[in-house]
Amino acid sequence: MFKLPVIRSPKALTARSPLTEKHYDAFVVSTIHGIEMSFATSGKQRGSGFYIPIGPQDFEKLAKEMMTTNPEAAVRAFGAALQEVPKIPKTLRG
Repeated sequence: MFKLPVIRSPKALTARSPLTEKHYDAFVVSTIHGIEMSFATSGKQRGSGFYIPIGPQDFEKLAKEMMTTNPEAAVRAFGAALQEVPKIPKTLRG
């Protein structure tokens, strides 16, 4: 779990209606279709749940954006991920 900052922009950005930022508890999980980030905007009543799927076809683009945004943090993340690479069965290798 991590804190996900969500920035809300009103329809008309003015001094009376500025951008607002809230932090929500978010989760990232592996699914059979890729990875999914999810969070809910409130607790017990009248909340909304959001699910953001990221499919394998988008992993390369995501990695490139990570490198553009913060190369040092991206390399640390890739290095940490490579320490936990599962063995890929021969039937799944290309």
